[in-house]
Amino acid sequence: MDDENENILCREQKKDELNPDVSKVTLNGNENEANAFINQYVGRSFYNFHFCDVQKSFSVQSTKRGDLEALFSEFITNYDEQKQIAENIEIFADDVERYIEDKKKQKVPQELITNQVDQLEKGQRESSQVSYPDTIFYLGENLEVENLNRDALLEQKIELKNCGYIIAKNEIRKLISNNSLKNQIATVEKIMVLLTTKEDSIREAVSAGLFNNDDAITALELNYEKLNKLKLTRKTILQDFEIVVTYDEGKFYKKDFENLKKILKKKKKE
Repeated sequence: MDDENENILCREQKKDELNPDVSKVTLNGNENEANAFINQYVGRSFYNFHFCDVQKSFSVQSTKRGDLEALFSEFITNYDEQKQIAENIEIFADDVERYIEDKKKQKVPQELITNQVDQLEKGQRESSQVSYPDTIFYLGENLEVENLNRDALLEQKIELKNCGYIIAKNEIRKLISNNSLKNQIATVEKIMVLLTTKEDSIREAVSAGLFNNDDAITALELNYEKLNKLKLTRKTILQDFEIVVTYDEGKFYKKDFENLKKILKKKKKE
């Protein structure tokens, strides 16, 4: 029974022999389905069981005891080891197939191989022998390279690379220095243009001391705003003078203010 389905497995002996090769097996009347079913679910042991009629019973009874083991060997033989080997062989075969597929995927495409071969042949056709330069880059350099073996050539190649790095390093330093000089020249030219176009403003800035302290600009702007807000009148002039003195601009000192203050008081009293 398979779930709700009933399957009928039938074996019929074609001849009256204890031999599985002379048996006919069907599953629901189909011989091909029976073989597949037995291979998958039952195994070879299905053939170890045979019908035994009365004639076969007499035959067994008349057999000597020493010959019985050979007669029943088919019934008592354990084929588990052989079955395990067969299963292992199938697993190994599957592994081999997967290995072959993996190797096929790793193969380099023939198109790429052909392209590389064409490039090699083209390089060989277009290649020409180049003489070694006569310029010596370092002490001990051998110009007769045809007499050197592979190791000596590689060693000399490394030395030449180091020489190239040194030369490139020096040239880069020159470039950096030249770029710095170019920037300085551009700054000088800009200064020269400013000197010719804004000479008066520059002189005023120098006289104000802006080259010593950039904050002087802010201070001057603040003082300018304060002075611009002053409104000198007869009533507030003495107070405003006090404020002006605190600016300390170097043109109006407290001593001057005191003298003027005395004069004002004197005039006011008169």
